[in-house]
Amino acid sequence: MQKLLSVFDIKAAVLGSFIMSVIVAWINLGHGGDAAISSGIRQGLYTFFVAGLSAQLCRNLTNSSIHKAAAIVKAVLIPTILTVTLVYIMHSTRGTPEPFYSSIPVAILSLISFSIIALHTLREKDNHQQANAS
Repeated sequence: MQKLLSVFDIKAAVLGSFIMSVIVAWINLGHGGDAAISSGIRQGLYTFFVAGLSAQLCRNLTNSSIHKAAAIVKAVLIPTILTVTLVYIMHSTRGTPEPFYSSIPVAILSLISFSIIALHTLREKDNHQQANAS
């Protein structure tokens, strides 16, 4: 289980999955309840795996760098690029009419989310180092 947690952030997976499934279901309500629920569930499942892996990648990249600025840049940009690329590919292959425009909200949410995760991880790292120094 510990090995799984080193590559997967279950908390981010559940939270991201819930948020994105609600957003997608709400967006698709105009197409009927079945379409809204179906698209929300599909988005939730996809987001569960991508968010869990990407969030932990962000944490691992944050912890792998000595310099704080480099850690933040690396930990935010790499998972964002991977996430947006996967979303764009998914939208392109599934026939979304505007895959680029459909990927923009994910890019914005990814930049914000990964910035928060990286900063929180750095703060935890600093607190841990200060506690060990005392």
